[in-house]
Amino acid sequence: TLNDENTLIIYNGRVANEFLQEFAARYTQAGGQDVFIPVSVVDEGAELPETVTLNQNYPNPFNPTTTIRFQLNSGQSVTLDIYDIMGRRVATLAENRGFSSGEHTLMFDASNLSSGMYIYQLRIDNGQTLTRKMMLVK
Repeated sequence: TLNDENTLIIYNGRVANEFLQEFAARYTQAGGQDVFIPVSVVDEGAELPETVTLNQNYPNPFNPTTTIRFQLNSGQSVTLDIYDIMGRRVATLAENRGFSSGEHTLMFDASNLSSGMYIYQLRIDNGQTLTRKMMLVK
């Protein structure tokens, strides 16, 4: 009844974060009440990205949570907003929040939103803006 015989060791920080987020989503769907907090992990010796990138959210389409990943080539102050198709901001995942160089992951919970197309926009303090679309299907 303890279920302590199940151990999973993941040595890659990105894979560990993705696994944690997927597990947390499935746990919540099954009725679990605990909160899981993803952590930012930088692998020693990991190469820094050459440019700032904003990845496509996963999964997409999603219901009701999705993961948004982005990479920074240096420490930056970041704002990540979610907009509906009419251009109204419906959520802010990070507002002028400092992030170190490397890969970062944020979760978006759209439980309070209706089905449809949404836009997520990453703005960094050097003025660069990156935008992608995602689809919420309930």
